[in-house]
Amino acid sequence: MSLASELRKCVWTEEKLRESQLHQ
Repeated sequence: MSLASELRKCVWTEEKLRESQLHQ
């Protein structure tokens, strides 16, 4: 597992969390 993929996963998770908070 590369560092770039880990970082991308973190960014993706962050985006999803932000979206879910906006829709509450």
